[in-house]
Amino acid sequence: MRVHGTPYRTVWMEGGTVHLIDQNRLPFAFQIVACADHRATAEAIRDMTVRGAPAIGAAAAYALAQAFGQADARDPWPYARAARALIEGT
Repeated sequence: MRVHGTPYRTVWMEGGTVHLIDQNRLPFAFQIVACADHRATAEAIRDMTVRGAPAIGAAAAYALAQAFGQADARDPWPYARAARALIEGT
């Protein structure tokens, strides 16, 4: 998608932050939402900030990646499983 000549993806990740084009504001306004952790990304999915199966799938995958980045490196699995349950509930 191009906005004022600048190309954008619907969902992308920079560092540990997931960025989403707020679908609730289109077509009247263009706003990017930044989700700093997997909980915020899951909330964006639940609130339909991101829409469409491919974009939701990408956002969910990024949310799980965020969870692994926030988990204890020695044993990430308990945290990742809890994050997965939260994400699946969206």
